Amino acid sequence: MNIYNALINFILFGLMFIFPLMIYLNLRKYKTAALGRLFSNKSQTIRVFQFFAVAMIIYSFNVFINILKDFYQISLLNSLYIITSIILSLLLIYVFYKLYRIMKL
Repeated sequence: MNIYNALINFILFGLMFIFPLMIYLNLRKYKTAALGRLFSNKSQTIRVFQFFAVAMIIYSFNVFINILKDFYQISLLNSLYIITSIILSLLLIYVFYKLYRIMKL
């Protein structure tokens, strides 16, 4: 089972590293055009930032769970932390992917 966990973590890390890197490289190459596309597709951009706001709420919930884990040794907190971390990772991958698709030239 550990090899599957490591594989999933490696894939999530890779995706969360590659998409922001592609956004960064695209912005460095075509700064004005990429930002213009971001503002010209307002409805998609607003939707992406709504998902980003949800991701930040989940992140703050994860920090709260992590603080609780430091004080109380409850196994449910570990499971909840893992589940919310995976949901957070998937949401951030979706946000970065959609931002890249919007700004891609």
